[in-house]
Amino acid sequence: MKFKSIISSVILVAASVLFISVAPAQAGECSAEDPCHTYAMVNDAGVVTNIIVCQPSVCGSGTFAGSRVVPQVAANPETHQNQGGYLANPGSTPVTESNGRFTITNDQPIVSQTIVKEEVSNTVLQSEIGSGTQKSFTFNDTVGKPNGTPTMTNEAIKSSTSATLSATELTKFDTPTVVAKETITFNKRETEEFVQLQLQVDSLQRILRNWTYFKLSLIGWFL
Repeated sequence: MKFKSIISSVILVAASVLFISVAPAQAGECSAEDPCHTYAMVNDAGVVTNIIVCQPSVCGSGTFAGSRVVPQVAANPETHQNQGGYLANPGSTPVTESNGRFTITNDQPIVSQTIVKEEVSNTVLQSEIGSGTQKSFTFNDTVGKPNGTPTMTNEAIKSSTSATLSATELTKFDTPTVVAKETITFNKRETEEFVQLQLQVDSLQRILRNWTYFKLSLIGWFL
């Protein structure tokens, strides 16, 4: 059967974290000698409780207003003005700091989806990696960036992170109906070989036919 693939991927990452502008706490005019960086106020547990605009002349000691402060996002290299910073939404997993490295936890699953268009039906392929994936960065990763956005480092996914694979075959009518659906959930990270073997044991042929797609979507999740 001839077919073609149309890929439409949706990635949900860091939805619980805001990149926001911050109130100033600097002493004087922002300059190359004393730029207005974004500093994170960090408690004893390593949690970022607030972010402020401050200058090395004021916050360079590592303390401000009785709190430990750590430079988070460098000032704009041309204007020397602050460029916002990272702070978690209330009720979500907080941004944390350790030895100058900030870690952002994603409270939303990462969902990847593609539609395989065939002659008589369409098949929707979807993989979902559970919440809890993490990215991290340091102040140095933001230096010289005109928008202050760092290149994030993907942290190792926790072994308890789940993954769900599904393949849903739909009719090609104006109002599609489900012809068949295959789905499988792994409650923790597994090896690529284990996942493929389990698909074979469960005879999930639609998922197996599209194994290359699922394998690519789970890179980083496999043990």
